[in-house]
Amino acid sequence: MQKKWIGRFTLSLLIVVLAIGIVFADDSLLITGLLDEDTVVPLSMIRELPQLTQDVVAVNSAGKESHFTVTGALFDDLLATYGKQQENILGIRLIASDGYSIDVPREVLVQREIILAYLTDGMLLDERSEPLRAIIPEERAMYWVRNLIQIEIIDQVQSAEITTIRFLESLTEIQPLEDYAYYAEIDQAINIQEIVENLGLDQKPERVFFQASDGFEKNETYEEFSSGYIKMTGTSAPLFLSPKLPKGMQVKDIVFFTVADNGFVSLTQAFDYYAPKTQDDVVGISLAELMADLGVVKSDLYRLTAIDGYEVEVTAEDMASGYVYFDEDQVRSYFPGLRRNTSVLGLYTIEAVR
Repeated sequence: MQKKWIGRFTLSLLIVVLAIGIVFADDSLLITGLLDEDTVVPLSMIRELPQLTQDVVAVNSAGKESHFTVTGALFDDLLATYGKQQENILGIRLIASDGYSIDVPREVLVQREIILAYLTDGMLLDERSEPLRAIIPEERAMYWVRNLIQIEIIDQVQSAEITTIRFLESLTEIQPLEDYAYYAEIDQAINIQEIVENLGLDQKPERVFFQASDGFEKNETYEEFSSGYIKMTGTSAPLFLSPKLPKGMQVKDIVFFTVADNGFVSLTQAFDYYAPKTQDDVVGISLAELMADLGVVKSDLYRLTAIDGYEVEVTAEDMASGYVYFDEDQVRSYFPGLRRNTSVLGLYTIEAVR
């Protein structure tokens, strides 16, 4: 009996090994930005690196935990074969075969290991995950990209000083909204292409940055961003989505997003993200805090413009003590000690005066 059991185990192990060999014979991982030319890494090469088997816990956005054991190679070991180190990289973008992608920032790269896994609980990955799955222990499951086919090395981050803040709640008063079917609901959404056309950008940015109220941050390519919508009503609004993008690439509960030198802010979500302050019976969000997070350019004067065209200028010193809040359904500014004409009802933009 013991010999039969050993024989069956050996045969099963041989079948798994052969299956792995077949899978890895045809598959590869594309790495861009690592060398002067794109790097095609056969998955058999990843299997030949030092192997790691580790118990991991995936936690999704709802807080649900999934426990399993993965086997694979460390991304840092793969980089070492090309004379590179993970801790010296500014950021990477993990890209799946279905188009899902997510940027992994430098703070994660210097603190966490990235496992390029090809086995889960001792078995080959299923169709939802093959040929590789990126595993980043102690990070949320949004970084654990299934069907991993490409890693883009980011050696620089395009950044621009924000010169104009635009409030999304006011934008909906002047920008046409479209019906958008979201599951069983028909919500209202802004066509992003119309937004960027109205901005009249001389140069298109490479990426658009999103900040969500749950702390989630995401960089999106401009091409993918400009083909989508910002859903302004219903569940998880404001929500970035597109019929062309998988659900996993959506960004819900947006506090703000930046496009070139423009920052678009949802005051609704800002009340969840920041700690509202009370001043003279006004409960609002600190402009100083909001402008600091957006990276608004420093200026002596700032121009506030309402959706009806009304304008007023406020000094940098007064802006530092100002607030934005809701007056019924409209965005409004408030500056302690200043005249009432600076309390702009229907506030749409705050612009640095050059």
